[in-house]
Amino acid sequence: MTEEQMNVYKMRITQAGIGEMTLIMLDMEMQWIEEALEAYDKQDMEEFIKCVDKAQSVQMELMNVLNMKNQVAVDVYSVFAFINKVLIRSKIKREPVDLERCKKLLERYHKSFE
Repeated sequence: MTEEQMNVYKMRITQAGIGEMTLIMLDMEMQWIEEALEAYDKQDMEEFIKCVDKAQSVQMELMNVLNMKNQVAVDVYSVFAFINKVLIRSKIKREPVDLERCKKLLERYHKSFE
């Protein structure tokens, strides 16, 4: 992610409410996954792992902020936990195991939160 892209996210964050924060985090995670896939295609394993780590950090934060007293949040948590496992598996295997699938799941949640 470029410095300019990071600055755009920072600007959005300073002006965001809780719903917008969720959208920003989903945007960031999808971008990190996309960059991981690009790094893998270029056979840049160091960059691939770095991007997957960043995506996983965002994923963990999304999981941590869910209100588990709400049944919908419990259901969302199970999908987010699956995505987290895929990210871990991708790092261990050093290949993008189901990352495209995870990106599509995140896109669906992004639409829902909009």
